[in-house]
Amino acid sequence: MNHQDDVKRLTACAGSWPITASATKSCMRTKQAISCILAGLVLNVGLSRVSGTPTTSSSEDAKPTPVPKTWSFGSPVPEEVVRSTRLLRERLLADPYRPGYHFCIPEDIMTSGDPNGAFYRNGRYHLMYLYNRTGSGFYWGHISSLDLVHWRHHPDAIGPGQGDQGCWSGGTFVDDDGTAYLSYWMIWGGTDGVAIRSAANALGIGLAKSHGPSFDAWQKFEANPVIKSTEFGVTEAKVAGGKTIFYG
Repeated sequence: MNHQDDVKRLTACAGSWPITASATKSCMRTKQAISCILAGLVLNVGLSRVSGTPTTSSSEDAKPTPVPKTWSFGSPVPEEVVRSTRLLRERLLADPYRPGYHFCIPEDIMTSGDPNGAFYRNGRYHLMYLYNRTGSGFYWGHISSLDLVHWRHHPDAIGPGQGDQGCWSGGTFVDDDGTAYLSYWMIWGGTDGVAIRSAANALGIGLAKSHGPSFDAWQKFEANPVIKSTEFGVTEAKVAGGKTIFYG
């Protein structure tokens, strides 16, 4: 049995090959069917990438349908979200300029696009990446890999909340006891989360920590900022002899 036959067999419970919107609707009623659909979607992505021919959407999928802005993880996934997710996946597969080998952010705006928080622990390479999450602010996405080729996605490490309006660049170190610490620039508040660059609103350097082995959950320090800024990205301090120094 070849790879294509394996995919057909795995997606048989969806009612057709390839997966259609109507089949997805009928299979969403049970958890087993959901698992089967997800397996089929992942394998279908792989086949499209290998063959170089992206899957196409039906006319039904092409119709402009309002997508819910919010929905609960504990409730069934709305049909509009399923269709929109599929269309996004197919659009990315059809993009000739999207990296097919190196890591690329899965969605949203990778601003400013810099890698952060790289560390190695328990046989895995971990990497954080700064991105602007639409409607929320700046987050650190989190991925890890055994070989720096195949990557696993983790929940976002840090984002707005717990004393700041988001995070900018920083780094990571791992202590002897296996605890990982993130150091990052805390974004101060403003209208709709837009940073107001003033001394009165300056925050500074924040820390967050997580315990292995997966490092999926990170907790910001209540004592943040651990280094207080006096201006945007700059800390002014007095040293012995009354000399003023600036660092940041």
